[in-house]
Amino acid sequence: PYHQDLSLKINGKVKPWSIENPFLYDLDVRIVEKGKVVDSIKSYVGMRSIEIGDGPHGKQVLLNGEPVFQFGPLDQGYWPDSALTPPSDEAALFDLQYLKDIGCNFVRVHIKTHPRRWYYHADKLGLLIWQDLVCSRKFDKKITKQSAAQWENEQWRMMDALHNHPSIIMWIVFNESWGQYDTVRLTKVTKSMDPSRLVNGVSGWTDYAVGDIYDRHDYSFYPTFGSGTSTPGRASLVGECGGNNLYIEGHLWPSAEIKPRVVTGITEANRENWATIEDMEEQYPKYIQHLALLREQGMNGAVYTQITDVEHECNGWLTYDRKVSKIPAGKLNEIHSVLYQEEQLGSPILDTNRLNDWKPLKDPEEGKPQTASFNFNLDNIPKKPLAIRFSGHGLFKVFFNGELASELKVILTNSADAPMPLPVTAAILTDEAVQQLKAGRNEVTIEITPSNSRRTFDLKATKLKGEVLLGRFELLEMNQ
Repeated sequence: PYHQDLSLKINGKVKPWSIENPFLYDLDVRIVEKGKVVDSIKSYVGMRSIEIGDGPHGKQVLLNGEPVFQFGPLDQGYWPDSALTPPSDEAALFDLQYLKDIGCNFVRVHIKTHPRRWYYHADKLGLLIWQDLVCSRKFDKKITKQSAAQWENEQWRMMDALHNHPSIIMWIVFNESWGQYDTVRLTKVTKSMDPSRLVNGVSGWTDYAVGDIYDRHDYSFYPTFGSGTSTPGRASLVGECGGNNLYIEGHLWPSAEIKPRVVTGITEANRENWATIEDMEEQYPKYIQHLALLREQGMNGAVYTQITDVEHECNGWLTYDRKVSKIPAGKLNEIHSVLYQEEQLGSPILDTNRLNDWKPLKDPEEGKPQTASFNFNLDNIPKKPLAIRFSGHGLFKVFFNGELASELKVILTNSADAPMPLPVTAAILTDEAVQQLKAGRNEVTIEITPSNSRRTFDLKATKLKGEVLLGRFELLEMNQ
C-alpha cells in the first residue's frame, strides 16, 4: 500500500474549534498523475487542544488553553424503533440539537458507539464528546487471556476509526467495574495511543489513581465530587448523577410492563422519583444550583442521567419517543445557565477551620453518630441566600439553635492502591432554615453518622491512613 505524509501550512492566525465557534477547515485532497486527477476526497479538519492544567479552581480541563466546565447527559443511544442505531440522520441530529438548545456543551457516549454521521453532527454543532470504550459484562468473572486480547483489539480499532473527530476529547477505559481489569496498564496504553485526548481510567467506583481524571458517580440530591491530595495532576468531576424517574403516561415503553414506583411527599435526603411534572419543575432547579456550587470547589463537570428515557429507565429529560421534553427546552436552558456562572459564593460567615476552641472528634464506634457544637455571632441576619459546604463522608445533620437545618448523605467510592479523595458537597439552605438564625449568638450542631468505622470528619486538617481529612464546615452567603 502507498503511504505518504503531507504537511499543510495554514495562512494567517489559526481559527480554533470551540463550543461557541466550532470552526472547521474544509479539506480537498487530490491525487494527480501526469496532470490528471485520478482520485480525490473532501473532508474537514478541526483545530483544538485539550489538556489538564492549572485554573482558578485547581486542576481543570482546559479547552484551547482555557478552563471549560462541562455539563451534559449520559447518552445510551437507544431509539424505540431501531434499538442502538439512529432510525435516521434527522433523528441523530435532533438529539444533539436538543442538547445545544437546553444549554449542554458535551455528551458522554455510554458503552456503545454511534454511526460516524452522529459524530459529524457533534463536530458541526460544537459539542464535546466523552467516548466510552465498550466494556464487557458487569462484574465479568470470566475474563481470559483470549477474551482480553479480543476486547483490546476491538477498542484500539474503535479509537482509530473515531480518531479524526475534533469533538471527541476523552476516552473512558472502564465504566464502574464493568469488565474492569488491568486498569493501570490499559489507561497508560490508551494515553500512549492517543496523547491528543484526555483519558479517564474508570468512570465511577474503583479508582486506581491513574489517567487524567478522578471520576465519582453520585445519584444523591446533593452530589459530591472527590477532592484531596490523592489526585495530583488529575481533574475531578462527577461522571454520573441525577437519575430521577418521571413517568409520562402515553409515552412509556411498553406501557403494560412499566410498574412505576411513584413516591409522594419526596424528601431531598431520600429521593427516588419525581412524582409529577410540577414536582420536577420545582425541585430540578434546586438540584442544578447544588451542582453549580461545586464548580467553585474544583468540580470540572457533571454527567446527568440521562438525555432520554430508555425502556424501563424513565429518568431522561426527553421521553423515549422524543415527543415530550419534561421541562420545556427553553426553561431547561435558563436553569442550566447557572452552571456556567462564576463566583456564586461569597466569603464564609462561619468557617470552622478558623475556630480556636474546636476539639477534634474522637474515633467513633461503628454506626454511632458523632456530635459537635460551637457558637458564633451574627451582627445581622443575612439578606442574601445562604449555603453550607462540607468536606467529609457519612450522614450529616446540621442544626441551627436546636432546629434541623439540613441533612446530607455523602458516601465514599472504592479505591485501590491509593488513598480515597475526600468528598466535597454543598447545599443551599431553605428560607425556613435561614430563619432559624438570629442576630447575636447562634449555636451550630453537626451530627455525623459515619459511613464506616473510621473517623470521617475533623475540622482540623488531620492525616489518617494516608488520607488528608480536609474536614471543614462553612456557612456562606451567596452572591445573588
